[in-house]
Formats: sequence, C-alpha cells, structure tokens
Amino acid sequence: MTDPFETLKAAAGSTSGGAQQAADGGDYLPSVPDDAPAPPARHSRLGVPSRVWVYRGADGREAFRVCRFDKEGGEKDVLPLTLWRFPDGLKWRWKGVPDPRPLYGLNRLAARPDAPVLIVEGEKAADAAETLFPGWVAVCWQGGSNAMNKADWSPLEGQRVAILPDADEPGRKAAKAIRGALIKLGVRAAGIVTLPDGLPKGWDVADAFPASFSLSECEKLIAASIAQTGGPSTAADAAAEGWPAGFSMTPSGLWFQPRDAEAKAQWISGPFDVLGEARDSSGSGWSVVIRFKDRDGREKVEILPKAKLTTTGNEIRAHLVNEGLEMKRRSPNSGDPFADCLLAMRSTQRIMLCGATGWAGDSFVLPSEVISPVSGEAALFTGEAKALHFGRRGDLGCWRRDVASLAVGNTRAVFVISLALAGPLLKGLNMEGGGFHIRGGSSSGKSTLAMVAGSVWGGGGPLGFAQSWRATANGLESIAAGHSDTFLALDELGQLAPDEAGGAAYMIANGQAKARLKTDGTARARPNWRSLFLSTGEISLGDHIQAAKGGGNVMAGQELRVIDLKADAGAGLGAWDDIGAYPTGAAFSDALKAGAKAHYGHAGPEFVRVLLSDIDGMTAKAAAYEAEFKRMALRAGDTGQIERGVRRFALVAAAGRLAAEAGIVPWEPLAAFGAALHLFDTWAKGFGRTAAREETSVLKRLLGVLQREGSAFAASKEDFDDSMRSGEARSMMTYGFYGVQKGYKDTEESFYFIHRDGWERIFKGMDATQAAKIIKQWGYLTTDGGRYQKALKIKGRTQKLYWVSAAILEHDFADDLE
Repeated sequence: MTDPFETLKAAAGSTSGGAQQAADGGDYLPSVPDDAPAPPARHSRLGVPSRVWVYRGADGREAFRVCRFDKEGGEKDVLPLTLWRFPDGLKWRWKGVPDPRPLYGLNRLAARPDAPVLIVEGEKAADAAETLFPGWVAVCWQGGSNAMNKADWSPLEGQRVAILPDADEPGRKAAKAIRGALIKLGVRAAGIVTLPDGLPKGWDVADAFPASFSLSECEKLIAASIAQTGGPSTAADAAAEGWPAGFSMTPSGLWFQPRDAEAKAQWISGPFDVLGEARDSSGSGWSVVIRFKDRDGREKVEILPKAKLTTTGNEIRAHLVNEGLEMKRRSPNSGDPFADCLLAMRSTQRIMLCGATGWAGDSFVLPSEVISPVSGEAALFTGEAKALHFGRRGDLGCWRRDVASLAVGNTRAVFVISLALAGPLLKGLNMEGGGFHIRGGSSSGKSTLAMVAGSVWGGGGPLGFAQSWRATANGLESIAAGHSDTFLALDELGQLAPDEAGGAAYMIANGQAKARLKTDGTARARPNWRSLFLSTGEISLGDHIQAAKGGGNVMAGQELRVIDLKADAGAGLGAWDDIGAYPTGAAFSDALKAGAKAHYGHAGPEFVRVLLSDIDGMTAKAAAYEAEFKRMALRAGDTGQIERGVRRFALVAAAGRLAAEAGIVPWEPLAAFGAALHLFDTWAKGFGRTAAREETSVLKRLLGVLQREGSAFAASKEDFDDSMRSGEARSMMTYGFYGVQKGYKDTEESFYFIHRDGWERIFKGMDATQAAKIIKQWGYLTTDGGRYQKALKIKGRTQKLYWVSAAILEHDFADDLE
C-alpha cells in the first residue's frame, strides 16, 4: 500500500535528493541531526537577529533557519542559516539552501494532510495566517517573490491550494507563477485570492487589517478562491492550464498557429478563462466551463457541453456571441478551431453541474453563488437562474432591523420566516418536503407574509421572491427544482385550475417530476428536489380541489402535504397580533413590504454558512430541537396523521431557534417554538386529533349529501308520513329511500336506504367499500352479518341496500377534533 505521507516524508528527509556538496567541499544536510552543534546566536557583521524562523521537515525535525536582521531606516536583511558537513565536523553557515528549497510549514501540512493549504509570501505572514485562519495550513517559500521558481512545491500535489499574494505587483506576479506550477504538478484546485483595491502597498496578513477590509472578509475571499470555481483569475493566466498544441491565449484573445510555420496566426475569439471540466453527479454531461467579460465589463460564466462541441458547434458559438464574447466568423466549409481547442483542453479542476439548488455533496448551490467548505468540490447551477429571484439587496443588519424585528410578537410572521430558513435542514434530518397554505381574504396580510418569508432568500421579482401558481406542470417542476433545499413561495392558489391543484401539490411536496420518455422510448432522468413551500390563497386547497368540474376528491395525504393555516390572527388586525406604533394593520403591512423590498437575500445564505461551520453539530442540535417540540406538542391519542404533520411544524421551530441562537433573527430562541406550537394546536384541532382524516371526510361527505339532497330519497312505504316534505321538488336522480325500520336494538329507527349506484355516486373518488366500513365503525350503518348491504322489501320487491341511521344528522364533529 502506498504511504500517503511519502511525498511529505521525502521533503523532510531528502530535500533536493539528500546531502549536496558545496564548492568548498562541504555537504549540505537537509535534516539537523541530534549531535549537531548549536547554531550561532549572532552574525559577525549584522549582529543578533530580530526574528528567527525554523524550517522543519514533515517529521518535525529542523531543516534550516531563516534569520531577519533589522537595519537603520526600516531596511532589513534576511539570511538563511544552514548546516553543513565537513571532514572536520558539522558547521553552521550563513549560506542558502540548495535548490529546490523546501517549504516553510511542511510539519504543519504533515499533521493535517486533509486541510486546504494557504500559500503566503514570507515566514512572518505564514505564522500570522496559521493563527488567523485555523481551518487552513499556512505555508510559504523561502527567498521572496523572485524565488518562487526555486521552491519545491511537490508536497502540495493533490491538495486544494489558495494563494494569498502581497498587495503589490510583484506579489500578484509571483502568485500567478505559483498557480501555474501547481496546476502542472497536479493539485486538486489552485486559486488566487483577489484582494480589494485600496490596500496599502505591500500589505499582507501579518499587518493590521485596515478599516475597509476585515478579517472575516479576507477569510471569505480565501475560501471563495477555490470553493467557487478555482479557475484562473485573468485571461493570460489561463495559459497555465496548458493550451492544446497550436493554441495560445493573449490579452487580445485566443489564437491558433497552424503547423506551417510560414502560415499566419489566426485570431479565434476574445479572451476567456477556462475554469475547469464539469459533469453531473452521475458522471454524464461532460462540459468545459469558461469565464469572460462582455464589452460592458459584465462577467459571464458559461457551461459548454462537449457533446455540442463535437457537432458543428454553431449553437454554442451563437450563444457566446449573444452573451458578449467576440468570435471570428466561421467559414461554412472550414473547421472550427474554437471547438477543437476546447475539446482538446484538459483541466485538473473538476466542477459538479447541479440542475437543482441546495446540497451537492458538502456544498450548497445557489444560482448566484456556491457556499462550500474549503474542502468541498466546486459546483455550478445549471438551471434557468433568470427565472428565479435569488437576488440580493441591502444588507443583513438592515433586514434584521426593518423586517425580522417587526415580526417579533407576530406569530405568523415569526413562523413564515422560520419556515423560509428550514429548507437547508431537510437533508440532514431526512425529512420529506411539504408546505403550508395561508388562507385568507383580500387585504388579510397573506401576500405580505409571503413577501416577508421570501426576503430570506431573495426578491426583486414582480412578487418579490415569490412565484405564481399560474404555471404549467413543466413550469412548476422547473420552479420547484430551482428552490430545492431553500424555500418556495407560491402566490394565489386560485390562479391554478381546480382539477390541477391536487396533483400539483403532490408533485411539489413529493419532490419528483413526472416520468417522461426519450424519443427512443427509454426513460428520461427525472428531476428531483426537496422543497419547503408557502402557498397563499383565498380558500383552502381542499375547497379549491372540490371546486373542480364534477367535484374533486380531497385526500388526507394532500391536506398533510399542504397544511392549511388561517391568515387571520384573531386580533382584528388581519395576519398580525401586534402592530406596535403603526396606526393600522395595513400600515404595518406596508412597512414590512417596504423593508422586504429594500433588503433581501442575506439571511438564508448566512444560515447555510452557520450550518456549514459545524454541520454535524448543527444537525444534531436541530434533531434535538425537533424531538423537544414534538414532546411539547403531541397529546395521548393523537392519530398517526397528526404525528406526521407535527414534524413539519417541529422543523420550522428548530430552524427559527437555530437562527435566533446564531443572531440571524432578533427574536428570543424560544419565540419560534411558541409561534409553531400555537399554529400547530390550531391546525390539529381543525384537522382532527383523535379521528383519522379519512374517517371524518367519509362522514362529512355522506352527511353533506343527506342534508343537501334529501329530495333524492323516496319514501320506503306507501303509508310513510312525509307531510313535512309536502311541496318539495323531487330529484330526477335518486340515491335510495328513507323510512322507519327496526335497528340494532330492535327498536324503530329512521334510516336512509341507499342503493349501490347511489352509494358509489356519494363516494365518487373514494373507496366505497372502505367508506361503508368506516360508517359501520361509527355505528351509523346497520349490516347483515359481515355484509355491508341488507335486504329490504320495498313496494313488493326485495333489494340489497345500505341502511344508514338518520342519527348521523346529529353527529358532532367537534368531538372528533379534540
């Protein structure tokens, strides 16, 4: 088995191949032995050094020293101190290390081989970086910016490396050269940190951070240099990737030199960077990712599928020209050097292509950014970002002040913001998607709640971050995939056709598109997502489904996937409990909407960063909060459906509590628990805590028919007294009969006698046999032994009928809900 530390150990024990001989006959020793003499404490001419840095090998043993001597006027001398073997013994000399020179920090790298590496210029900066950025291993090379080509970079093979240059031109030049060397070496990723303008010339991380540039901002830039795409920072730097033979990149663009030396070089396109080779999670869809600036200076990143490059490439060329990359016009009968170049291009950088937002390995993909631990693979969103509204405006502090602080004391506002934050927890808690539907009349505040919730992730669209229910099934699939693991707000359910509502709700909550076939008859890959969503509308999902032509059937599963909540808080202020100093609920809504339009898109990504700072610990804490909420919310006797519904409320409560503990939202941590508990209790009472939803649905369906359509039941006997119905119009379509017969207790009871056709019409869309079983269990169906139908002679003819006791008309559903 190969020793994973072999490269590092080689750097420690045999730098430059072991002992090297000097011109005067001495041999350089790359590792200081135990019997070595003590190094000199001072230089004969420069005196005592002000700083001493000890270079060590991967085994921790000293290799050599670098000493700094301060001089008058702020000048300095930096000299290496090395150990040499001579015939008369070991001697320290103020002499340089033979090339290639080992890196400073090899012992740190050996101790943490899986940590990403940060290269800085100078030992002082390396020591500072090791303290400032504990998630990184800080290293440097010996000799300054002009000596980078003398360093031994081989211990960094296979690592993810960020290069933080000094804030000057020599530092930037050295960083580019180092990156080129690392790519040829075979690192996993190599990125250059782009420092902001305005820093003091020569600034590095050992200096004080200026007011305009904080430590946290620097840390984000370092992580972004390799966590996003890790590609070249300039067009000229792309040459470090290794352009195919005959091709070269210059500031004016891509050029091709034919093999004929006398032939003139051909300009192919404007300048661009190759960021890497990309593919999806299944290893398909191999593409080349490039970055360029259009003529207005806007940066564009484009994914170029290799499959399309192998054809004429015209579609790709046209698209790039449309996006602003200048291209040479291709002659119809000539080859395509641009496509040839990209097909032959090889990059060490790998990028994951993601058709949905959310978790991709250890990274979290959004249309505009990828939030990733420094060790995660780069990723890119391939969906239609322009159709989504993951924009960003204002800042988190102002959002907290102008939006989240107004939510404090308002149950529904706290709840929907917590709901919007909960999406990133779905995967870790192994939870299915689902949603909540806020139901209320015009001006009730439901649309404001959707806008407030949406501001957690974005805004700027016609409905803020929200999308419209008015879309095709394909459109809703694309929208859902574009909000996976985040949050989806869907406005105005009434815009969706009633006969499509149930299927659409199932599809979004279940997280999978409809199965479709390719032209060859094989199955297409089905997009998947995990979606938490908030819907708004004037009526409930169930009522909307029932409004379908012919009357739709509402399944309990649909009502559990989209939990119905009233917008009205009951305080006479619409959706609000407390409007503070605002004169009306409408004025309070206007203030919330103004805040959500001015500041959005910060809280959700920040919550993801908090999770990634300790993903295992935060997931465990969320699971503990979920369990705690369920203990507080559930009662003895609650049905399995209530236990299923409570988990989504618990998820929302856990997210709101974690966000409060992280300082993302301004409420007390348990405020989210209080809001979720209140709404859960209200929903559970309305849904039914002790009777399964299917049972109450069956009873309500039957009771509704008996109450609405009494004229569809004829008297079972000629002499039956129906004087109370004198003058009532008779229905042309009957369900059966009504009359008096002996019941369970051998006493006369009033019954509805329903024939099979009428029974099946009553329970259309339901399991009619299961309905009979439920009604019998409730004591309203008289049966004949194990048969649900019982014989009855009516007008001389015996018929098999369902005997339903008229006592069902007095059924109190409130008893089932408690």
